[in-house]
Amino acid sequence: MARQIDTNKPLSDEDRAYLLARGRRHLVLQNDRRFANQDASSPAPQGSKTSEQAEWEEQVNELTVAELRDELANRNLDTTGKQDALRKRLIEAGPES
Repeated sequence: MARQIDTNKPLSDEDRAYLLARGRRHLVLQNDRRFANQDASSPAPQGSKTSEQAEWEEQVNELTVAELRDELANRNLDTTGKQDALRKRLIEAGPES
């Protein structure tokens, strides 16, 4: 039986472990990105765009081919090609907001 996990809130340790055990690391990364600044009381500095882009590229580079294809499919983007092409396509698409 499949387990329903609400990704519209920060993941619990149990949900995180469940997703990781089933090869859904990209969902954990997305959730971490989405709720990373939730506790921040002040807005990010203006120059953080480049650090955000570098962080995004690092996260994309850690994904497997299957995770890359899954993420691209979720965004209705082309899922064909080799790993480098998939990474480039996802990096260009940028993080989901």
